[in-house]
Amino acid sequence: YAKQAISMQHINTFSMSLVRTIRPLLLPSAKAVAIDLDNVLWGGVLGEDGLENLKTSHDFPGNIYREIQKKLISLKKDGFLIFLLSKNNLKDVKDAFSVLKNMPITLRDFDDICINWKEKHINLIKISKKFNIGLSSIVFIDDQKFEQDQMKYNLKEVNVLNVTSDPLSILKEINDCALLDKHVKTNEDYIRNKDYKANIKRENLKKNINNSENFLKSLKIKSKVFQINQN
Repeated sequence: YAKQAISMQHINTFSMSLVRTIRPLLLPSAKAVAIDLDNVLWGGVLGEDGLENLKTSHDFPGNIYREIQKKLISLKKDGFLIFLLSKNNLKDVKDAFSVLKNMPITLRDFDDICINWKEKHINLIKISKKFNIGLSSIVFIDDQKFEQDQMKYNLKEVNVLNVTSDPLSILKEINDCALLDKHVKTNEDYIRNKDYKANIKRENLKKNINNSENFLKSLKIKSKVFQINQN
C-alpha cells in the first residue's frame, strides 16, 4: 500500500507474515493442543524438585512459563481444545494446582486431563477417540526429545513441535506455529467445542444406562408444540 521497497534483510520476515495471514483462509487450522506439564507449564519436575521449588513466579524464568500458560488460555478462547498430558501422580498435580493458585491457568481450563505413567501416544489416541477428532488436527508440545521422537514414531499424523527445555524456545515455537493461527473465533468454533463435550456426556450416559429408553429419558429432552402461522 505504501509502495515502498522492502529491504533484503526483512523480506523473509515480511513474506512469512504474509503467508501466516493468508494461510488460515485457505487451509484448516489445528483443533487441539496436547501439552506436557513439567518444564513446559512450570519450571521444574514436580516429582523430583518438589512443589516448593517449582518456578511460576513473575521473575525469570517463572514469568516465561506464565506467558506460556496465558498463550494456552488465549488459544482456548480462540476455539482450540486444550489437553494436559503428563507422566505424574494425579494427586500430586491436583495438590500443586490447588496451592499455586496465582498461576494464570487452572486444571478447569483443560478440556481433558490425562495424568498417569502410560506412554503419551497411547493417552493421545484415547483422547482423540473420546473427542472424535483426527490425530492430524492435534499439536503436541513436550520439552523432552525422547517424548517428541516417540510421538513421531508411533503417531506420524500428530504435529510435534521441536522445542527444547528452554521456556523461551517453547513460547517462540507456539507463537510461530501456523497451525494455531486463526483470524477470528467463529460461532462454529464455539458450537463445535460445546458439541465435543456434550457428545462425551452422552457417551458416558450410554455406558451407565443399559436400557435405551431410560437413556433417552435421562437426556431430559423437551419438545414445544406450536401453531404454524399460515398468513
